[in-house]
Amino acid sequence: MDPVISIDGLSKQYSEGWGRKGRLALNHLSLEVKSGTLLGVIGGNGSGKTTLLKILCVLLPEYDGGVELLGKSPREVAQQNQVAYIPERLRFPAHHTPQSFLNFCGRLSGLSGEHLDDRVEDCLALSSLTGQATRRIGQLSKGGVQRLAVSQALIHEPQVIVADEPMDGLDPLARQKTEQLLRELVEAGKTVLLATHLLEGADSLFDQILVLHRGQSIFEGPPKFDSSLKQWFLETLRKEQEDA
Repeated sequence: MDPVISIDGLSKQYSEGWGRKGRLALNHLSLEVKSGTLLGVIGGNGSGKTTLLKILCVLLPEYDGGVELLGKSPREVAQQNQVAYIPERLRFPAHHTPQSFLNFCGRLSGLSGEHLDDRVEDCLALSSLTGQATRRIGQLSKGGVQRLAVSQALIHEPQVIVADEPMDGLDPLARQKTEQLLRELVEAGKTVLLATHLLEGADSLFDQILVLHRGQSIFEGPPKFDSSLKQWFLETLRKEQEDA
């Protein structure tokens, strides 16, 4: 089976302006992800997680190396509505309800009529928001807003979902519900990339993990951390937070 995501020697260097080269965010990264996989992209601030996700979603179109989604370029896949992005900080218009906002997102994706109505209903049910469908978004809990963020990404039925820290700041119950939603997507054949700085529960949540540090892969494979690697990673995160 061909990989859904294939990355070969991916590098991304930001510019400081006036032709000057800046920070190297990704450094010759290679990765393959099969269909129906929940991949955890783990790393601290500045590790390259968000840069990787944005490249896959065509939010950073310029880079070096090869990137393919579903055997095509990221731009082709995005044009065919086969990829969805859930950013770390997503602000919804508070006057909308989950129902009206999903309807709006569906129309932006070219849906209409009964098909749109069915997709809105399915996404509300999948994210356990049916009972709050007509409640103002500004009145939802943080967990409810986060599940709505996942729902709006699913309205056009993408094959690849890319999520940046979707459980950051959630309480344990809200996090559990969001994790369950992501697992259900994977079981339905979707491929999910989830960026996080958290190691807790990685071995039970993810099918595959990629650990990034300063743009480079320091571990890629099944979510079974060697104890020494885990200790080194935690210590590195602690030092980086102290220096920030």
